[in-house]
Amino acid sequence: MIQELEKEKLDNIIKDNNPFNRALIVTKQDIWQKNFPDFPGLNSHASDGVFQAIEEIKNNQRKLIGITIQAEKGLGKSHLISRIRHQLKQDSKGWFVYMTDYNNLNEIKSEILNALAMSLKKNGSREVSQWQELATYLINEALNKNHSPKQVTKNFSNHPDRIPDAVETLTNKILEVKTDIDNPYLIKAIIWTFSPSHLPFAVNWIAGKGLSIEKAKEMKLPTSSNDSLATKSFERVCQIFDLMSDYKPLLICFDQLEGRESSDNGYTKAQVIANLGMDLFNSIKSAVILTTVYRDIWVQQINSLPNAEAVIDRIGEKQFQLKFLNGDDIIGLVSCWLKGFYEEHKITPPSPIYPFSESKLRELGKQKASARDVLEWCRNNWKIPPESGNGGKNLPKPSDNPNNGNGKNGFIIPEEILEKIKLAFEKELEKIAYDIIDNKPVLANAIYFAFQYLIGKTIENITIENIELINSRQSKYLDFKIIAKENGETLKIGVMILQVDNTNSVSARLKHLINYQEYDINCGCLIRSKDISKRATKAHECLNILKNQQGKWVYFQLEEIQSLLAIKSIFDNKNEYNLTEEEIFSFIKDESLITKNQLILNILKNPSLETKEISSKEISKEENNNFLKQEEQIINEFNIEEDYLNINNNGKQKYKESQKIEKDKISQNIEEIIAKFNLR
Repeated sequence: MIQELEKEKLDNIIKDNNPFNRALIVTKQDIWQKNFPDFPGLNSHASDGVFQAIEEIKNNQRKLIGITIQAEKGLGKSHLISRIRHQLKQDSKGWFVYMTDYNNLNEIKSEILNALAMSLKKNGSREVSQWQELATYLINEALNKNHSPKQVTKNFSNHPDRIPDAVETLTNKILEVKTDIDNPYLIKAIIWTFSPSHLPFAVNWIAGKGLSIEKAKEMKLPTSSNDSLATKSFERVCQIFDLMSDYKPLLICFDQLEGRESSDNGYTKAQVIANLGMDLFNSIKSAVILTTVYRDIWVQQINSLPNAEAVIDRIGEKQFQLKFLNGDDIIGLVSCWLKGFYEEHKITPPSPIYPFSESKLRELGKQKASARDVLEWCRNNWKIPPESGNGGKNLPKPSDNPNNGNGKNGFIIPEEILEKIKLAFEKELEKIAYDIIDNKPVLANAIYFAFQYLIGKTIENITIENIELINSRQSKYLDFKIIAKENGETLKIGVMILQVDNTNSVSARLKHLINYQEYDINCGCLIRSKDISKRATKAHECLNILKNQQGKWVYFQLEEIQSLLAIKSIFDNKNEYNLTEEEIFSFIKDESLITKNQLILNILKNPSLETKEISSKEISKEENNNFLKQEEQIINEFNIEEDYLNINNNGKQKYKESQKIEKDKISQNIEEIIAKFNLR
């Protein structure tokens, strides 16, 4: 029996804090950051099976193993992946590559290259990025050394003036050992990841996003573009995987395969990824390929593939089913969540599951409860005994909530559902990183989703009638068309999101945006957050043509698209969040998330109302040549090698300052959005 004073303190803590009052799904951010308590006993048979496969690879008993984890909704697929990822990181047992975004199923082999590049940007087991860890292995093998990644990183930081020469020398040494590498620039880009100011550019180049002419010249890398890389991306993926597997077991994980999306050849998302997994199995030297999927998708979609037997033999050699929680699982799960909570508040409760009773929790175990069901029950029944609980009679099923009346849109979101959406929205906002502004497919999908929602609605005197995708042959140029009516006239707005830096790529794509006849449009809309170099004369010629054709350039800042990205992510993960489309659309309407979004309004506005000119001052060829001559003269007059240290340190400092400014700006924007929608 705890003393009266302690009892009062405990009651106040319970009254003022609810550890379960949070978004209860594991997102891709949670996979990398340990944000959720993990009860190791939950579905340990599946995670143990993955660890055993990794050991078999490590001990050279096997080269390739395909594992599929099947589960019902809410049973903890992503939670299990998070456990595996953090165990691998803690024990330094293997590489971890995670793919959960499938923005263009028709270009899935380019998509996996991007997922690979971004995964290796995350920290591995040695407090550096997995790219830097891989680079260290390559350097040590070439030089017959045993440096730690931190040592190599420190050497690069201590001698910034020597970095370009070091990159060249190390690249050549590695190529002497890795004779099967047919692209020396790939090795060079990996070594560049040791330079903090060059790391993002190196990763972008590896991912096929290209570099500006100036940056490519500085790093001695080809400018490269998505166009030139499209057919070679899978080859690059396999080469990187083979490099990684030379040093540690490799785990490649595909998650969140549910969804209605399909490729142009009619394959669902799950079927596209299953075929991709088979292609990887057939093409790389060594790996564990892990796929998580809902049980019904496995049965109805994977088993119905024309080559189902071949696919299953490769990605589903080992299969594990996740289980509903029994009474012991529930006690362990709740105890795990509450342990950290009570430790944080420095108080010892009467029992590890207080304020819940063991009998009530065990009662939940008789109802085929998922982990999410249990945690939602705990959230809804968190109170001081003896008032707590409903006896465990019914688990909450938000999707079953009745229409309780007429609100702004004829549907009132029940308070507990509204709170759930707000928590989810806040979580999605907080995980948005600045570099997402260069992720064209993610931006395009969010804007496309917003205009799908607007079909049938009138905004700024424009009625949205339909949204059309561009056919696959042209889709790498224009993203979609908006079909609308304004004052009885038909509008066909061709939308192009263009975030690439390479000026040749910018010019090539703009030529398509001004080709109204080819795309059957009467208004071209360029969406871009960056300026275009004044030396890109061809691009500016296209911009002037676009302006003369009543087209528009919609500049945007990240804050204008944050809310669209957040709500799109919630919609994509509605099953995980246990939300219905009606509930999400009701929230969108009540909060005017789309109808008052400035980016959406700017896309629809008449060009004559634009607040920003469509192009900078037109630059003549003579002016451009003079500029180049001046640049060359400056380079010749100054000893770049002698001044490299100062230039590099200055550049590095400016980069750090700019990153801090952007990070602070993002945090401020998120706080403003959270405050606007009363999320806290």
